[in-house]
Amino acid sequence: MLFRSTVADALLIPFQPRTFDVWAIDHMRALIEDATTLNEKLKAYSVLNAADATGKDNEDAAAVLRPCAGIHYLDCPIVRRKAFPNAAAQGKGVGEYAPRDQKAIDELVTLMALVYRNDH
Repeated sequence: MLFRSTVADALLIPFQPRTFDVWAIDHMRALIEDATTLNEKLKAYSVLNAADATGKDNEDAAAVLRPCAGIHYLDCPIVRRKAFPNAAAQGKGVGEYAPRDQKAIDELVTLMALVYRNDH
């Protein structure tokens, strides 16, 4: 099929732990259902991005994302950290940016390990 090569086998969907972001889960699920008609191997994952360092909002958002059929929730929130926008402003990834933010780096390493483990 011509379109098969244009669809990824893994889709990572970041959600901020905010009401409007979480409300979009049903729209994302519908888009993923359409995409799987082109690629039945597609696996979709959700993750909290720009998560709060503390507070209840992360858990409230995760409670909505966890049971979503067709989108596997990865429990490894990426916390809102200055290292992410600061690195991007320099055209760098957080692993290349100085000063190093080891917590930010560790969060991304954990996320990629979960995606890779679940995708194979």
